[in-house]
Amino acid sequence: MSRGMNIQVTAGKVKKVETRQVNDKKKSCVTIEGCGFRVVAWDVKVQEGDLICVVSRVQTRSYDKDGEKNYVTEVIARQIVNLNEKAGNLTIAIGNLGRKPEMRYTGTGKAVANFSVAAETYGSDGPEWFSVTAWEKLAEICDQHLNKGDRVAIAGRLNLDSRDKRQDLHLFERVQP
Repeated sequence: MSRGMNIQVTAGKVKKVETRQVNDKKKSCVTIEGCGFRVVAWDVKVQEGDLICVVSRVQTRSYDKDGEKNYVTEVIARQIVNLNEKAGNLTIAIGNLGRKPEMRYTGTGKAVANFSVAAETYGSDGPEWFSVTAWEKLAEICDQHLNKGDRVAIAGRLNLDSRDKRQDLHLFERVQP
């Protein structure tokens, strides 16, 4: 069975930010110049004029208004890298799992899943292999839903280990309420 991929990467200059308080978090709707949509993000620190890179997913939800069912499609940010503040070590790879995630817990109880991904590289003879580490909620999701051979899109911070020439990709996710 083939599963669809829902990943969107957008980069650009912030045109407008609308923020409101929802319980104990700040919900922001960020408009990027040249894009025909707003990105929904939680507890994000961006302002007009910032250059950002957004890794997100698209979702459609329904709501009732005046007794009528309505639908809205939203772009939900998983991560926003503010390129004005940092270099922006953001790596995105699309490939196949080399092995099922191995799940464990740290001494403090945080979930950690490790697995490998083979991504084809244009012009090379074989795939480029990444060792991937996912943390907390994302680690649990990977452990439950991913199997060897599954096609995945991953986004994270790339660490190069000079000792063994390994490329480690550390995944992160903002858990949305």
